[in-house]
Amino acid sequence: MENEQNGYMSGGGSPSNYNGQYSHNHHNDDNIVPEKITLIDGKFIRDCQIPSNLLNYCKYRDDREFTHTRYTACTCDPDDFSSEGFTLRQKELRRQIELFIVVTMYNEDVTELSRTFHGIVENITSLCKRTGRIWNEDSWKKVVVCIVSDGRKKFHKSCLAYLTALGVYQDGVAIESINKDKIKAHIFEFTTQISIDQDMKTETLDVPIQVLFCHKENNAKKINSHRWFFNAFGPVIEPKICILIDVGTRPGVNSIYNLWETFNSHPYVAGACGEIVAMTTWYKLLNPIVGAQYFEYKMSNILDKPLESVFGYITVLPGAFSAYRYIALQNTIVNGELEGPLASYFMGEEKDENDTEGEKKDSYDEKKNDSYDEKKDDSNYEKKNNKITHNKKSNSNIFTANMYLAEDRILCFELVTKRKGQWLLHYVKSSQADTDIPKSIDKLISQRRRWLNGSFFASLYAVSHFYYILRSDHCIGRKFFLFIEMIYQAYNLFFSWFALGNFYLTFHILGTTLYDPLGMFQLPLNQTINENIFIGIRWVFFAWGTREEDEDNKLNKVTSHKNEVQVTSIDVADGYDRAWSTLKRPKENKPKNMGISEDEYRKRFRIYLVLLWVLSNTILVTIVISDNQLLIRYVPQGIRINAYVTFILWSVAGLAVFRFFGSLVYFIFELPKTLKSKLAPRRSRRKNPVNNV
Repeated sequence: MENEQNGYMSGGGSPSNYNGQYSHNHHNDDNIVPEKITLIDGKFIRDCQIPSNLLNYCKYRDDREFTHTRYTACTCDPDDFSSEGFTLRQKELRRQIELFIVVTMYNEDVTELSRTFHGIVENITSLCKRTGRIWNEDSWKKVVVCIVSDGRKKFHKSCLAYLTALGVYQDGVAIESINKDKIKAHIFEFTTQISIDQDMKTETLDVPIQVLFCHKENNAKKINSHRWFFNAFGPVIEPKICILIDVGTRPGVNSIYNLWETFNSHPYVAGACGEIVAMTTWYKLLNPIVGAQYFEYKMSNILDKPLESVFGYITVLPGAFSAYRYIALQNTIVNGELEGPLASYFMGEEKDENDTEGEKKDSYDEKKNDSYDEKKDDSNYEKKNNKITHNKKSNSNIFTANMYLAEDRILCFELVTKRKGQWLLHYVKSSQADTDIPKSIDKLISQRRRWLNGSFFASLYAVSHFYYILRSDHCIGRKFFLFIEMIYQAYNLFFSWFALGNFYLTFHILGTTLYDPLGMFQLPLNQTINENIFIGIRWVFFAWGTREEDEDNKLNKVTSHKNEVQVTSIDVADGYDRAWSTLKRPKENKPKNMGISEDEYRKRFRIYLVLLWVLSNTILVTIVISDNQLLIRYVPQGIRINAYVTFILWSVAGLAVFRFFGSLVYFIFELPKTLKSKLAPRRSRRKNPVNNV
């Protein structure tokens, strides 16, 4: 139950200056009214009444979840959230959560947040329009939307205003520390009954939306945001399905239901993803950067994902829009150490204490955590009181450190090869989500620089540890097909490493064959290609940029006396009006600096890796087209070129046929389901049956 006896209600007076992000500092200090808050088990929890003009939109007004925003000042790390006694409203209300949706964000503006949140609201509304056993008009109680911001000082002020307008956030409530214990995360909880679209138009909802806003004090990257979601809130809420969405991604209508239905129909599916659609228009496709990405997304959705889904192992479920079965993610204890998907997923996160900035990055080697002991088929697990050590995969190993930059790929591999598990991954084409793509070369390079380094090492790790499949409880047939896919992935990895040399050789051989009379232009052409390749490598691997300085937006520090703390009351109506003023203000086109810094050791490793990559591709080119007399003496140049072209053509053809076969099998398997979904509306109009889900 929610504590009403402590008088959490805040009203009247003027708000304190929270962080200067959209406070105008026009308040009269003479009007500030002190308010006493009673600590609950030593924890600072404050319920703040929502403004009356927001309450007027509300259909439900009986419970405090609709009339009060709850603020919890969390002083512990995410792994200790539950063991330290912190809780959430859903736990107190004893609600069984079917879907737990997380939206991770950094410094994106309100356009991206509103696009994602409104799309989620439309999906939840669609779920509640169903008339079945699981989904019906009261099913909003089974869905929680969690928004995690990566650093309070980096959060865009327009997004704070947006959340304030929804009633989720209130200015002036958060504190910096309590009894000298620094706050790690500011947690706001509210069940809103409105949604605001990209045009900043308010829509009153027929069904409430349970929102959890985790406002992290420090910037610790996206992986740490997922740690709060999985390790802090997950054990408290205990959802059945977790859905991951990046801010800016808009889930299509019924996309969330289609993902959920896959888990409901297939008990051994541990993870699933839908089709990521690039948001663009036909004339923007004339931009080669946009067109190339659009083609890449389409080919992945048509060939790669269906093929991998047939085998049961998808190399990566896109973090922009994917879902996981919560029970499948849980770790097991092997020789006193945690082993499993989440243990591996968070292995790459480091801890770095910084006293001056108060920043802390989580370390997995010396962290204490409550463990889960799986029984039978992962259907039951108990929380242990004893502390155990984590898997000692040293991050000092540079290979491991780079590998875990693509932690989502490691998570997929660990799920399928989980010890004594039979988990599979599935692609759901009927579940679509729109996402924005880079439209300029600098933004594209910035994005791919983050992707490529980790994905290569993660793929190499999966291929080299193919024998982990044997520790699972998959049937012999499934293990055989998984081994076949590993061979396919190894072949693709080999090709990706020599992609640069193959690109050059293809154009060189074609140019020499088709335009032999124009051989005098060959040297300048080769020099131009080499120069462009060098410039591209330099930009991709060495253009790191600089990190933006955090604004010094300090919060209030409070000290308890006799289990009470004194804070200033807030004027919720004034804060709400200022939030809407911010939303209606013209948007600022402020450039974002997404650069990051790396230590010298990792920089050198990256340089050496690039040199090795360039050297190996140069050797390939030299062996194929060199007219060196020593090489010609043993193997004539024509024979070398013919052999190379034959190998490339047959390899490309073989891979294409293999992918086509996988895509065709996927289509055959999905055909009955597609026909059923197409015929269902017609039968519904004739017989009006009750949907059993």
